[in-house]
Amino acid sequence: MILIGCWIKNVEIWTLTVGVMKERATFFQPNSLHFFQLLDEYQEDQPPWVKEEQEEVGTSQEGQQLQGFTFTLVSVKTEDDDEEKPQLHQIQDNDFKETREPQSGDVTNIKPLSCSVCKICFSWRQGLCRHMRTQTGEKPFSCSVCHKSFSRKSTLQRHMRSHTGEKPFSCSVCDKSFGYKSKLQLHMRSHTGEKPFSCSVCSKSFSQKGTLQRHIRSHTGEKPFSCSVCDKSFGQKSKLQRHMRSHTGEKPFSCSVCNKSFGYKSTLQDHMRTHTGDKPFSCTVCNKSFGQKSNLQLHMRSHTFRYQPLC
Repeated sequence: MILIGCWIKNVEIWTLTVGVMKERATFFQPNSLHFFQLLDEYQEDQPPWVKEEQEEVGTSQEGQQLQGFTFTLVSVKTEDDDEEKPQLHQIQDNDFKETREPQSGDVTNIKPLSCSVCKICFSWRQGLCRHMRTQTGEKPFSCSVCHKSFSRKSTLQRHMRSHTGEKPFSCSVCDKSFGYKSKLQLHMRSHTGEKPFSCSVCSKSFSQKGTLQRHIRSHTGEKPFSCSVCDKSFGQKSKLQRHMRSHTGEKPFSCSVCNKSFGYKSTLQDHMRTHTGDKPFSCTVCNKSFGQKSNLQLHMRSHTFRYQPLC
């Protein structure tokens, strides 16, 4: 059970009883921002009826002093996940249980609306409607480009950046831009050196949770990504994708000089040295240099295996 209090100046609260009844209240508990973030389940959206007005804190519009109160947020696990979920338009008003019991002249009894499936509570109907889509699976917001559907308008708006190329979140250190705030936050760790995710086996640390999960497979030997052609398995999805090119013949990496194509980026990089003359691999014995590591390895045999004449 989570007890959530809030402090907000003159909050507009819309609740449903017989029709829509508008009531005004002022709360005197801390952490108002966290209150709305937790109730809405997502941090980016705030309820449309929250308005701040230039009035004295602690006084209602009528000048009456109001008492603080605490909401109780209760989360109960769904009993049957396999049950067929109704569409949102099929859900009746009685599915949106309003737990408040209004009393004349007393706004301290206001309680949030609760989901009839999982009992999570919301303080406004719009938040509950959005939550109910997670129960019904309804996705009313569709992308006009690829027709992918989403349950939330804000998620669709973020998705549209993948088509428009918009990157509104910029790094203050290197000016690199990102389409999503979460990706900017991950990128910032490359500057700060923060690595909050540690391996419980070898204590190696990583900046991203996904990188840690892939690393763990090196200890467990798990290979969840299987080739549908030859049944070869891989620990990382990217390695499976590279492997599939050996079956499809796809060569997505092209040389900008001679237009020759390659199936792997590393092969293209090796090829580019034939144009640039770069030879980064040097022999530790005679200092002779090579453009490819494989050629260096072949050369090393000339030092290791000498011709021994027969007696």
